[in-house]
Amino acid sequence: MGASIDSDGSDPFLLLLKKRQEAVTDRQRWRAHLNRAFAKGMNAVPPLTPHGVLT
Repeated sequence: MGASIDSDGSDPFLLLLKKRQEAVTDRQRWRAHLNRAFAKGMNAVPPLTPHGVLT
């Protein structure tokens, strides 16, 4: 049994793996961004309420 190959020659499993890794790195980047924002101080980040951003 051979692995199924798409018409463009890429393995769908490898493609899925690549997309998943990209999603993970995006999440890590976002978390690092949030950590930097908190490190700057809470006053730099507008507090969130159930109704949105407090003004």
